[in-house]
Amino acid sequence: MSGKFVVDLQNKINRLVQENVSYKNTAFHQPILVTGGRAALVYETLGNDEEKFRLKTDLFIYKSKEKKSYFSPNPYVKVDCQDASPEPLSRDQWAKDDYRLVKTQLDSMLAECEKKVLANLPELLKS
Repeated sequence: MSGKFVVDLQNKINRLVQENVSYKNTAFHQPILVTGGRAALVYETLGNDEEKFRLKTDLFIYKSKEKKSYFSPNPYVKVDCQDASPEPLSRDQWAKDDYRLVKTQLDSMLAECEKKVLANLPELLKS
């Protein structure tokens, strides 16, 4: 997974936290972490003459809750950015133009993940 994605996401989160008046006087002790970080072409069809693959991402952004509670069994707030390309394609289709489609699909998936994380930022921070 691109280290650039993680750095860019962290910079956007930091900027939003600094710009938001309600967060300015709040001390956050628990960091927001990015885990998983896997993108792969995954074999999709079995028992078929034509091999097809889907691009899949496995990425989680989470934060430990600032206040732990016995009433809350999960100590984390998590944003799940698992995704898959819309349709399976042959290896040749993915490989065309030096795997350009992989890059464009992955860029799109990471952009959607970023939107999802930023939309869920208040939930990540309030815990």
